[in-house]
Amino acid sequence: MRIGKAFLLGVAGSALIASGAMAADLPTVPTVGAAPPAAPVFGWAGPYAGASGGYDTVLTSGFYGVQFGYNFVRGGFLAGAEVETHHLIGFGTIIDASG
Repeated sequence: MRIGKAFLLGVAGSALIASGAMAADLPTVPTVGAAPPAAPVFGWAGPYAGASGGYDTVLTSGFYGVQFGYNFVRGGFLAGAEVETHHLIGFGTIIDASG
């Protein structure tokens, strides 16, 4: 009989210890608000601009340029138009290293 009481007391104590904690500062009723705004979807359509350039220290020359364009998306196809210009700068002397 003692084993039965000890077992029952152990089960009751375990149930008290294993029960979830109840915090006093947590709201008891969940707040209902508006859904967050949807993340923007990336797309290839629209205007774009870019710049490019480079320099060669051996030839002491380089280039620079700019690009502007606009892309259109229709169904699963992408089309676009682009205007670009590039310019050479400092065209230096070519050195023949072969001897």
